[in-house]
Amino acid sequence: MQFNKPVHHVLLSVTPEVYISAT
Repeated sequence: MQFNKPVHHVLLSVTPEVYISAT
């Protein structure tokens, strides 16, 4: 999955577990 750098950073900051599961 590709995200804009700021969005990617926000996702990792807000919900790292959810992001890892989504990839």
